[in-house]
Amino acid sequence: MAIEKLPTSVLVLGIAAIVFIAVLIFLLLNKLLKKGIQLGAGDKKLIVGDIEKNVDDKLELFKTDIEKKEKDRLHDEEYRKKLFRLSGEIDEKTKADERRVIRRINGTIKEIFLPFVKCEMPMLSCVELVKDVLQERVDYNCMRERLTETERKGYIADILYFIEQDYKAFLHKLPAVPCGTEQYPSWKEIAPQIETIVNDWADEMVKIIARRIKEKIAMYKAEQSAFLLPEYKEICIDYPIKKNIGYLKALGMEQEVYV
Repeated sequence: MAIEKLPTSVLVLGIAAIVFIAVLIFLLLNKLLKKGIQLGAGDKKLIVGDIEKNVDDKLELFKTDIEKKEKDRLHDEEYRKKLFRLSGEIDEKTKADERRVIRRINGTIKEIFLPFVKCEMPMLSCVELVKDVLQERVDYNCMRERLTETERKGYIADILYFIEQDYKAFLHKLPAVPCGTEQYPSWKEIAPQIETIVNDWADEMVKIIARRIKEKIAMYKAEQSAFLLPEYKEICIDYPIKKNIGYLKALGMEQEVYV
């Protein structure tokens, strides 16, 4: 039996119906995918859909995390600069204290020569030559390192050697000055007293340095909670505290750590 040819209008309607159904299916699937579809059961599940939203959410979280870390880094960097400045100010105070000690030993040095001479001008030169050697050490040496228990003895011997050489040069030139007839003591006669002065000076230096190191440690401890990032706290707080405690121990001032 022959198949009758369908009218054109029927074909058009059929095609239109198929297209309409396809569009509905597409819209439905699109809506489901946006919401997300969970396939499977138990621990074997596959979530299909909402891919763009998941990616956007992850990117947004990542961006937020990066921005927070950068904000925290800038915050900690400002505190790092603050601590660096404060540490520098303490170093300046230390240097000022060291110079002050030298200015105060004038009388102690003069007392060594008073029993021998009456003319003050050459005697002042003796005072200055001792002070000059000590001042040079303060200006150009790191007292914290040179006065450790392991370095101190050799360092003091080095200082005494330079004072001895300068004093002997003074004695050699003394006859040429108006008061040159006065009998100044030999280096051997005054060496023990000069050594006492230098050791007392060194003791004062150690006390000054220890006091300022304690000040730094207290400063770092006070700022511990200011840092937000662990890496900054380690670099700017933990390491400096450990380093400064090491300085105190090297100076023989372990008890100062716990004061």
